Amino acid sequence: ERHTLSNAAVSDFAKLLNACSSTSIFVTYSTIQRLSGQFKPEICRYFFLNTPCGVTEKVKTFDTDISCRNECKNCSISPNETLKMFGSRSYFCYISITEWLKFILPIFQDKLVFPERPFDPDNISDVTTGKEYFRLFDYGKKKNFKNYPTITLTIGYDGVVIDNKNSLYPIVGYINELPFDIRQKITMVIALGAWKTKPPKEIFRFVFEELQELNVNPLEVQVEGNVYYYYVRLLCIVADAPARSDILNMTAHNSKFPCNTCYVKSFYIREQKASRFPLLAPLKFRTNSHFQA
Repeated sequence: ERHTLSNAAVSDFAKLLNACSSTSIFVTYSTIQRLSGQFKPEICRYFFLNTPCGVTEKVKTFDTDISCRNECKNCSISPNETLKMFGSRSYFCYISITEWLKFILPIFQDKLVFPERPFDPDNISDVTTGKEYFRLFDYGKKKNFKNYPTITLTIGYDGVVIDNKNSLYPIVGYINELPFDIRQKITMVIALGAWKTKPPKEIFRFVFEELQELNVNPLEVQVEGNVYYYYVRLLCIVADAPARSDILNMTAHNSKFPCNTCYVKSFYIREQKASRFPLLAPLKFRTNSHFQA
């Protein structure tokens, strides 16, 4: 592509080299692409909807009206007209976590490190040595899932200012089983959009839907003719307070009940133009059942 050659031209050039060389090389473009380490995923676009459905199904062309998955009449929009009215803030792009992992895992198969010891509270050096990490490994045993390894992910989310009008809001992922020096360099850009303010919560919908699927149905990965299976589970999310409230589907950090740990009630001081939070014991803590309700 860098030299504007067609796929067929690349393949023909490889055949010519084979004729001139004593050492054979791969000649089909798909094989050259696979072995050269190129990642060409499907980049899906979804438009936000001002309806309870929240988001359209995958947009294939901007020239055809699109609706939600349920094909509700109130959800039908014209991508072209929506773009003219609202610009880039009307949609976001999404790359499948499954596609990312099927590309990365075969490359770093021999670098993956899985725990071989029980949790030790006196020896915590990484997210892969903490109590929550080992709880995810025990989760499959309690559910009687098949004995496949578990890949865990750290998800990051924040805004990056790109000009005076817009900010980029990427959702990125990291594979925790990779050594830290490799992990921090292998960033999976999962979702991305540009807005003047933070995007709607629906930008996370397909992330969580895909993780729910991979949590119970293992991912199949082929490595040099061998097939490996992995469960994929979310270990942690790194985000600031406003982003965290969106992820947890909670009110914002400056609301009346802003804390995601307890039910402390804030009160507004007009003279200071700020909210304050009295820490009066005993505090009532939120529970896992509260978030799942």
